[in-house]
Amino acid sequence: MITGIVLDVEPGCSLTTTSNGAWAADVAELPESTVRFSVFEPFMPMPGVNSLSIVHERLPETEAAAQLEIGWVSILSGLKTVLETGAPTVDATH
Repeated sequence: MITGIVLDVEPGCSLTTTSNGAWAADVAELPESTVRFSVFEPFMPMPGVNSLSIVHERLPETEAAAQLEIGWVSILSGLKTVLETGAPTVDATH
C-alpha cells in the first residue's frame, strides 16, 4: 500500500523516507513525498518520556493530501494507545 526508499537514518533519533501511497486512485496520483520520523526528549524533560514527530513534506494542497494528515493522526493515536495500554484501539480479530 505504501512504497518508499530510506533516505537517511540516525539510529535512535530519526528516519527519513520517500513515500508513495497506492491504496486509492487519488492517493496514487500524488507526487512522491518525504516523511521524517524523529524521536526526541520533550521540551520540558520528563524521566522515561520521549516524543515522536512526523513531518510529511512535498505534498500538493489537494483533498487527498489533506486526508493523509488525518491518517497520520489516527496512526499516532493508535500507537500511543498500544504503548500506554498494551492493547490496540480496535480489536483486529473481529
